[in-house]
Amino acid sequence: MAGLLEGKVAFITGAARGQGRSHAVRLAQEGADIIAVDICAQVETVGYPMATLEDLAETVAQVEALDRRIVATQVDVRDRAALQAALDAGIAQLGGVDIVLANAGIAGPRLPSHVQDVMHFDRVCYDFPELTLCTMHGCEPWTALAVKLMLKWPGLHYSTSAFAPKHFPKAIINYANTRGADKVMYAGYFPSGLSLERIFTELRNVPFKDEVWPKFLRENALRVLN
Repeated sequence: MAGLLEGKVAFITGAARGQGRSHAVRLAQEGADIIAVDICAQVETVGYPMATLEDLAETVAQVEALDRRIVATQVDVRDRAALQAALDAGIAQLGGVDIVLANAGIAGPRLPSHVQDVMHFDRVCYDFPELTLCTMHGCEPWTALAVKLMLKWPGLHYSTSAFAPKHFPKAIINYANTRGADKVMYAGYFPSGLSLERIFTELRNVPFKDEVWPKFLRENALRVLN
């Protein structure tokens, strides 16, 4: 039986290990082909071992074991020209891009956070209006701006990943209950940081309207990720 993403192509940064690899493998299980990039090198300011070429090769092996195609390239996402070249090479082989998952990032010393500013989505949505995009990790501390951008760009969506339900931003709850019922979808943080018991206990108290819940929990994800 065909998967939910049969015929789709996903572009994934930070794909060599961890969250990036898990996304690549999960999407491949649903039938997607993958364009994967990762820096596969050590950044001087990072105090822990970063991904390697061997890690990226393992991602390739796991995707290919699912009988899906993957184009993997060693790229530093800070190098826009190299990133564009890797994307173009993947598109040339796989035929396009339907899904983008940006996982590249580091937990290092305190540095300016401008690279995470959700305003960057404004330019991406302008340059690639056909893309369907979904944010991760709640857009903090730019949640209000994220709502404005979702109102502006039809292809931009929001997921609640990394948030305990009792901490869902009020701006997102209000948006889902008014104009954004089709734009906000559930993403949990199990098993990385939250237990299922806590998640489902706290979800009961989130003040979504009755008509929002089916879209938030299932329908939006099926539509956006299909």
